[in-house]
Parts: sequence; C-alpha cells; structure tokens
Amino acid sequence: MKFHFLVAVWGAEYVDMFLNLCLPNQLTPGNLKVFKNGPEAVYIIYTRPEDVLSIKENRFYRELTEVMKTEIHTVDFIHSLKDGIEAMALVTKCHKRAIPESNKEDARIVFLPPDQVYSEGTFQRLIEIAATGKRFVGVAGMRLDRKTFRPAFQRSFRGADGYTQAASRPLVKLALSHLHPMAQSWFFDSDRCNADMNQLYFKVEGSGIVARCLVVHPLMMWPLNKTAVPEGTFDGDYPIKACPNFKDYYIVNDSDDIMAFELSPAHRKDGIGGERKFNIYNYSALAKHGYNRIHNRYVRETIRIHYGEITSEWEKVERKADSVIRKFRIVKVLSKNYKKQRTLFPSHRHVIPLDHVKRVVIFGTGYGAKLALNLANKCKWQVMYFTDNNPGLSYGLTNGAEVRSPSSLAARDFDLIIVASMPGKKDIMSQLENMGLRYQEDYIYFFDAISVDNVQMMIKLRKTADA
Repeated sequence: MKFHFLVAVWGAEYVDMFLNLCLPNQLTPGNLKVFKNGPEAVYIIYTRPEDVLSIKENRFYRELTEVMKTEIHTVDFIHSLKDGIEAMALVTKCHKRAIPESNKEDARIVFLPPDQVYSEGTFQRLIEIAATGKRFVGVAGMRLDRKTFRPAFQRSFRGADGYTQAASRPLVKLALSHLHPMAQSWFFDSDRCNADMNQLYFKVEGSGIVARCLVVHPLMMWPLNKTAVPEGTFDGDYPIKACPNFKDYYIVNDSDDIMAFELSPAHRKDGIGGERKFNIYNYSALAKHGYNRIHNRYVRETIRIHYGEITSEWEKVERKADSVIRKFRIVKVLSKNYKKQRTLFPSHRHVIPLDHVKRVVIFGTGYGAKLALNLANKCKWQVMYFTDNNPGLSYGLTNGAEVRSPSSLAARDFDLIIVASMPGKKDIMSQLENMGLRYQEDYIYFFDAISVDNVQMMIKLRKTADA
C-alpha cells in the first residue's frame, strides 16, 4: 500500500496554523510517525511560491522530511481571499492537479486540511482500515471556534518536545466546550437551526453527542474511478464519482476510533439566520435536492462523539435520532403527497416576464450564485455585484465580481435581484420584503421560470438517485 497525504495551504495565517498547530499534532507515534517504518508514504503540499521558504525553514516540516518523502508544488493561481467559497474553489483546483498524479501510483489519498486536528492513533487506524480493502474513510469533522480552541488545545496537549498528542476522549471533552456557532446551529433542539442542516446533532448530557451527517470529511480515498476529479468540492461531488459503491465506505461511528476537529474563524456563519426550529419537511427537501445518493446514505449511520462511557442514556438519544431519520426518509420519498411540501416541490411554475431587465444583483455567493450567474449571462444581463448576509464576505470577490453588504441594495442601482440560495430562501425573501421590495417585480428566486424576449428559461438541477 502507498499513501499520499495531500495539503493545500497558503497565506500567513493558514501556513502558521498548518506548521505550528497541525504538523505537531500529526507528527506523533500514532499518526504520521507510524509511516517511518510502515507503508510507503509521500506528503504533498500545494502552496504559493512566496510561502515555500516559511514551510521549509519550519522545525516541524524538517522533522516531517525525516519521517517520509515530501513534495512542495507551487502554483500561480493561488492568491489570498477573504471569501471562503472562492478559497475552496482554489483548493479544488489544487486537488484536480494532485489526484490524477496520485492515481497513477494507485495511492490512498489522505485529505488533510490546514486547520484540522486529529485524535492520537488516527493514521494508524487508516492503515488498518485500508488493509481491509475499504476505499473511503469518512469522519464527522466538527467545527470549533479557532480563536478559543487553539490556545486551549496547545495548553492541554503540548508536551515539552512541542508535539500535541491528543487522546480521543480528553480531546472530545475539550472540543465540545469550544463549538463554533455553525456547530451550535446544527443541534436538533437549537432555536437558531442552520438553514443547511448537513449535520444533525443530539446532545447526551454530560457525555457527548450523537451525530447524523449528510456530509462527512473524506479523510482517505482510494478511488475506484481513477479518471474522476472533483468539480465542486472533495466532500461534495467527488466521493460518489470516485467511489460509487457504498459497500466500499467506512464511516467512523465512534470517536474512540478516529476523531477530527476543524478550527473555523468566528466570522464564518454560513446558514445562520434568525430564529428557526428544526423542520422535518425543510430537512427532507434539502437532503433530496441538495445532496446526492451517497450523502443520503451517510445520514443513516449513527456516530457517537463522546468523552464519557456509553450508558443507557445514549440508547435513549440514539432512539430519538433514529426516529427523526426514519421520518425524514418517509417524507423524502412521499413528499409530493404532503400539503406542506407543495411549495417545496411545485408541479408547475408561473412564468415571470422580465423583458425590462438589464442590470441584476445576485443575493448569495455559493453554488446557487454560480447557477444564477449562468442564467444572467444567458439572458445578457449585467451583474452589478453579489450580496451576502455573511459580513466576512463583504468587499471580497466571487465569480469575478464584488461582494457587497445587503445595505447596498438601498441604492436601487439594479433592475432585479436574483435570490440564489436554497437554504436561505425564506429568510432572504422576508428580508427583501422588509426593505420594500416585491417578489416577481423587484426580485425573483433563481429557480423561478422566466421569459425574456418571449423565450422561456429556468434553471434545472441534474437529478440524483435517492437513497
């Protein structure tokens, strides 16, 4: 077996986090050091030319070169961005270069973000799982508050030698006291549930949480389809293309086995809006239309993230989670028969005439924004700018255009707003109505049917098989 560890990292903040937080956590006896006398491995880094010197001069990187072969690849398309969506697109571009090279050597590819820490023994377990023939290892990578967790993690686990060897249960206990706002919004009983509930958490008092996930972190992949590369993200469209058979998947069900935590900046609040309770119909619509067959298969797996013993209390919480997932699967299949679902899955559409439109603003910066941009180009509309409720995205760039705060809409320097967010549709439309803007006159939803010069148009999503 051969392993390729793949990292895309650039910029002072992330390079520092990778070198001085992640590498000391990875270079432990149960993680990277098992490869010194174990399977053949290569550690591959994609970065900017200006970041190479900082990496090569770092103590932990030099120690890494004594454990395994390393490669540093510089690319000219990487640049610093505030926009997390654009940054992820650059990571995908790196992956599209790296994956074909790894596939030439039939290597197991280990995806290591530069802001993630692991429990001790994680990489030893990867070797053991890979030896069984599994092609995919997925782990629930919970989001933590970077600002508070990093110093607490280093105080708790850094030894005199500088390494941070973190046993699973103490790591989980510490991490659960530093949850990121996005992680908090994924709890089933939250008063401010995330609009994109791709994680669903159930609290077990004094012990941990039960997780049911539509998205897991693909820690390791051994692609069956070696011509496949990610077009979206490596946890989005890539797994189903590279490893289409779920029997080849190993989903980590217990944090005692493997655990990963991602350190996210506080300003990232994707999907967090006002007061919102969990809604089984919205969750079913999201899973059915926003995620593919493999994602819908993940959610059937019970994942225990715990620092205490598994007691009878866990059984009660797991039964509750099972009940929610059973209802979700029924609603997803029978959604057209539910009155509440008719607005989510309409059988026909009113066509909105938009011959007068010349200038548009796109509300949203995710995948929906790309679809809306394609629609605008097809209609020959000028995109004035994008807008988003995440203040961390303001004054950045996405899809080649400026991202502004929604307060910019007061200038009315547009003919139409295209609402381009499926999870945030309801909140954004309410926001626009409160600004005095009217649906179908001042703004539309990006899945609306429209006509321009007597030509009817609408965005269509490619259908995916249901779980």
